[in-house]
Amino acid sequence: MVWLRKPQHCDRLVTMIVFWVCFFMVCAVGLSSNLSHTMPGMKRREEQCVVLKFLCASGKRPIECHRELVSVFGNDVMSKAQVGVWHHRFRGGDIDVKDKKRSGRPASVNTEAQRHVLRTALDQDRCASIWSLSSQTGINCGTVHKIIKKSFTMKKVAPKFVPRMLTDEMKRSRVTMCQQNLDLFQEDPALLSKVVTGDESYFSVFDVETKLSSMQWKTPEEPCPSKALRSRSEHKTMLTCFFDEQGSILNEFRKPGDPVTADTYCTLLKVLKERIRKKHPMLWARSDPDDPTSDHMFFLHHDNASPHTAVPTLALIGESNIRMLAHPPIAWI
Repeated sequence: MVWLRKPQHCDRLVTMIVFWVCFFMVCAVGLSSNLSHTMPGMKRREEQCVVLKFLCASGKRPIECHRELVSVFGNDVMSKAQVGVWHHRFRGGDIDVKDKKRSGRPASVNTEAQRHVLRTALDQDRCASIWSLSSQTGINCGTVHKIIKKSFTMKKVAPKFVPRMLTDEMKRSRVTMCQQNLDLFQEDPALLSKVVTGDESYFSVFDVETKLSSMQWKTPEEPCPSKALRSRSEHKTMLTCFFDEQGSILNEFRKPGDPVTADTYCTLLKVLKERIRKKHPMLWARSDPDDPTSDHMFFLHHDNASPHTAVPTLALIGESNIRMLAHPPIAWI
């Protein structure tokens, strides 16, 4: 009969259904196998722990337990180190096959007590590092850095270098002397032309040849030339110089190892007086021409080094009627 015959499109539909069902089954099996090989689940891990507990109770060693696990579960087993950890736990009486809960990373907090302790440590030593503050206060380095940067709004800077570290008394003395010199300048606008300044300084006897200036041409067969390393500080000499606004008045080089003392400086002052009398008669003139004991027109300006403030030096300056320009004390700190 015609109506009992199966249509042809039904065979095609059944074939397509069977094909897609098989396709999804294959995909599911492959996905499950990949997951099991890459990251075994908790259930599979617990199964291995149960077997490991039985092997441990049987007196097997960790390496033997690992071999048995490989023979049962294949390559998808825990490592030898993990087998050793679980074996030690089972031997110690812990028969639980589940992992213990871990505390995790300790939370870093920023409390008032921590800020107070850290502030006290910083006040005691401003040069302390983050690591030393952490070991001293017991606060982790990250929290220490966060408190200092955000709570204290502090940053670590290098100190600023200054020529001298002056005390309050030195600062007041400098202000007083500067005011005295300013009053003298207001009384006599030509004061700077009457000042004779003296100072001592070390100078190098020679200039060291640089590496660039000592380069030579050489062939590949010739050895590389060598040269002894010399320092500018090997040979130095001291120069004592007196000058005014017009130029140098007296220059004297000291011999190496010959220091400047009060006696040698007094000798230089005597030579300086003769130079000024010959080269600058206007400065050598008296402030009062009718009074031969009045002061000379020029002012002597030097620092407060020991030879300059010694008793013989001050006595010679007073006997010679030489006026001094005040110089503030030097801080050697």
